Amino acid sequence: MRKRIVTPAGVDVRPPCGAPISAVLLAVVICTGPLWPDVAIAEGGGELRLAEVLSEARERNPELRAARARADAMAAVPAQVSAYDDPTLSYEAWNVPESLRIDRADNNIFRLSQKIPFPGKRGLAGEIARRDAARSSHDVGSVELELDAAVKRAFYELWEAHARLAVFTREKELVERFTRIAEQRYATGEATQSDVLRAQVELTHLINRLQTEPLVIESDRAELNALLSRGPEEPLGEPEDPAQ
Repeated sequence: MRKRIVTPAGVDVRPPCGAPISAVLLAVVICTGPLWPDVAIAEGGGELRLAEVLSEARERNPELRAARARADAMAAVPAQVSAYDDPTLSYEAWNVPESLRIDRADNNIFRLSQKIPFPGKRGLAGEIARRDAARSSHDVGSVELELDAAVKRAFYELWEAHARLAVFTREKELVERFTRIAEQRYATGEATQSDVLRAQVELTHLINRLQTEPLVIESDRAELNALLSRGPEEPLGEPEDPAQ
């Protein structure tokens, strides 16, 4: 008597006489499994440490470097605006002969002048520039805090993706063992067909997760590389455990 199997997709599978139930279930898993190939994860050597990542981001991030350059430029402004204008030296010669002998001119006038602004004007300009410089310096701290937060978020998202991949790998090994046991018990009549199908469906689900999780790792690694001013495909090591 042939056994009738209904897959989760509702397909009626009738194995030929003498065909083992495990072979049919294996075909179901293959048919319902993912259609795209495995994605290789190119990792850099060594462990990725958060302190080193933060240091590199602060050194190479273009937005932070631009903020620091603005702060340095603003720090030089107070001394410039509070100082007097440069003095002016001029020379005049009256009735110079055609030979351009200035020593025979009727008058040789040398003049040294200095503009003196209204009292307090330069000091007020310097105070305004110092406040602008202080605000620019605070902006550097704000940009650095935002960068640190973004780097930490990207770092731990990458760590979480690696951790999930490791968990799914261990779960897949356990479910494979459970599936084999369920098939053996079904063959001896100690388990029902639904028990075997549930195990196979769970195994298929884990296989799909193992296929998609590397794509998440690739995305998280590209985001962290962007914060480090690197190319999106540059390899990164596996992040260190937060407990360390």
